[in-house]
Amino acid sequence: MDTDLISDGMHCDFCSSNVISWLYPCVSFNNPLKGRRATLDAESKGDWLACDTCHLHIEADARTALLNRCLLHMVAPTTLVPLTREQRRKTRPQIKKLHEQFFSHRTGPPRSFRPSVPLLRGLTVIDSQHGRNARS
Repeated sequence: MDTDLISDGMHCDFCSSNVISWLYPCVSFNNPLKGRRATLDAESKGDWLACDTCHLHIEADARTALLNRCLLHMVAPTTLVPLTREQRRKTRPQIKKLHEQFFSHRTGPPRSFRPSVPLLRGLTVIDSQHGRNARS
């Protein structure tokens, strides 16, 4: 089995929950991130993972509920502190665009996903055929 090391462990690619139940097949796509000073060339790579709650929102096509959940649970990447109301307001358009791209790049129905390899000291080894979404 080919494996990759994911340093941040496995988590929901929508709300960052560490309880994963679903894998959504998806093709890679570009996702430019506009910051105050520059635009970063980011890419979403391969399949996305989802928790049960985000899965329910996706399957119900409840995109606003999914967006609100993601923003509520999102943390600042450098401090891991939940975003402030103002940060959520500023981030909302980018996350909404990212979700729109996810929906347009899905390649099939979700599959039940149960990680077969345990978390090891902050590193998770996963089967590389499943890919992972690049986190920014």
